Amino acid sequence: YSRSSSYSGSSSYGNRRTGYGGSHSGYSGGSSYSSGYSGSHRSPGYNHNYYTGGCNSNLMAPMNSILECSTQQGGCTATCISNYQFPTGVSQISIICHEGIWRMKGANDDVIPTCSPICLPACQNGGTCASPNVCRCSDNFFGVYCQYEMKKCLEYPPTPMNSKKT
Repeated sequence: YSRSSSYSGSSSYGNRRTGYGGSHSGYSGGSSYSSGYSGSHRSPGYNHNYYTGGCNSNLMAPMNSILECSTQQGGCTATCISNYQFPTGVSQISIICHEGIWRMKGANDDVIPTCSPICLPACQNGGTCASPNVCRCSDNFFGVYCQYEMKKCLEYPPTPMNSKKT
């Protein structure tokens, strides 16, 4: 039996169970899934997921990903949606129950990363990738990839013929 969920926009919390990570996802550690949400804590800004309720709490899909869980494999696979990747540069990770805590396979902590947008070429001059191929430029830079520096003019432009500076 498997179940999947995804999230790539904003939804409300509350009784709908469709907040940050999707809806009706997770592996309960037994032969079936539970259909509620409990035991999860998210840091401000949705940077990481911290699962404090153990493996009996629902595992929510990382932001901008699809989560597929299987009781046969005893864990879940999170796959980033198109044009997104995990911080390590991969588009798919395995999440397992290790010592009662949901963890990314091979990791020592319980931080489940989110999928970040990909900008190709990469944003330059301290710019950050806000969404796929859309850079948010730092002060004094502009352009599609923040490749141009805003420089103050040191001189006036040439004066056109038959005119004067005022």
